[in-house]
Amino acid sequence: MTEADHPAGAAEAALAALDALHGASKRRADATAAAQHLMDNALVTEKVEKDAARSALAASIRRLGAEEVPVEEIADLCDMPSDSVRVLIDRPTADIRMACGENASPRVDSRSAGSGPV
Repeated sequence: MTEADHPAGAAEAALAALDALHGASKRRADATAAAQHLMDNALVTEKVEKDAARSALAASIRRLGAEEVPVEEIADLCDMPSDSVRVLIDRPTADIRMACGENASPRVDSRSAGSGPV
């Protein structure tokens, strides 16, 4: 091997190392973007699921009211203030957030504790 071969090999190694650095940075950036996309989708999905659950809860409360279940019993069952239950029963167009407040949620399951309102 001649001395001319050593610098050429070192230059190739340097270029390969630079490519590896850039490749690692690109993979990290791609992974970060993918993770952010997953988080965004999860937040949208959570909002849709919560909206559906709130709607179902309001419909169930109205159904119980129509069956003349006392408001206090419904409130205890749903862990909600009686006034909120009355609003849902008396105002068919009211939604659960209007009755309980924008960020209020009836009973929180311990498995979902720590997740913020959507």
